[in-house]
Amino acid sequence: MGNFVGEIAEGLRERVRNREEDTFFDGYDKAADICLTVIDEKISELYEKIDNGELLSNQEQYFMSQLNKLKKKIEDRLRNQMI
Repeated sequence: MGNFVGEIAEGLRERVRNREEDTFFDGYDKAADICLTVIDEKISELYEKIDNGELLSNQEQYFMSQLNKLKKKIEDRLRNQMI
């Protein structure tokens, strides 16, 4: 009987640990999503200028290329974390 109670207690502790990990990873995913959304918004602003017939300055072109590289690097690292 004592062993059975111990097994139940261990099972409950395991569920709590799993739930805490799930909460942590949900927060991690949300933070990553926020970062990527902010980067996407800035890239979209720059593309909107192009779509409106405006030429991007050299600084804006460089900034856009750096944002795209950063976004890809973040996405690659996130993808590798999932594997």
